[in-house]
Amino acid sequence: MTNTAPTPNRKPLKKSDKLQNVCYDIRGPLLKTAMQMEAQGQRILKLNVGNPAPFNLDAPHEILQDVALNLHNATGYSDSQGVFSAR
Repeated sequence: MTNTAPTPNRKPLKKSDKLQNVCYDIRGPLLKTAMQMEAQGQRILKLNVGNPAPFNLDAPHEILQDVALNLHNATGYSDSQGVFSAR
């Protein structure tokens, strides 16, 4: 596992070596190819950013239920550097 730089008072986040060859092509070669295909008239559904609304897809019931149950915990601001676990 690869360690990221530790932050004061926080444990280092360990990135699994299993992700070493995983690509996340929101940008890069896959996007370039998709844009070329789109320019040639192909219809491209951009599902890679996780925004289901443009496709009339609803979030799973379990997600909606958990959001509703935890909404009272979500009324503050996050750290100005963002949520540590999301970095």
